[in-house]
Amino acid sequence: LARDVKILMENGFTVDKIQPVDMFPHTTSIETVCLLERKEKQIPRRKPVNQKKKKHAGK
Repeated sequence: LARDVKILMENGFTVDKIQPVDMFPHTTSIETVCLLERKEKQIPRRKPVNQKKKKHAGK
């Protein structure tokens, strides 16, 4: 979680809330739900890498 949150924060997100969730009672495992929000509402999106343009049929 820490690695992923760091990457997201470097790319314009902030952590709003973090909540541990015990989905497996009587074990040592705890899941974590993290609510992230964009710092700026209109951050330009990057284009996916290696995205090829689709050719239309018949052209």
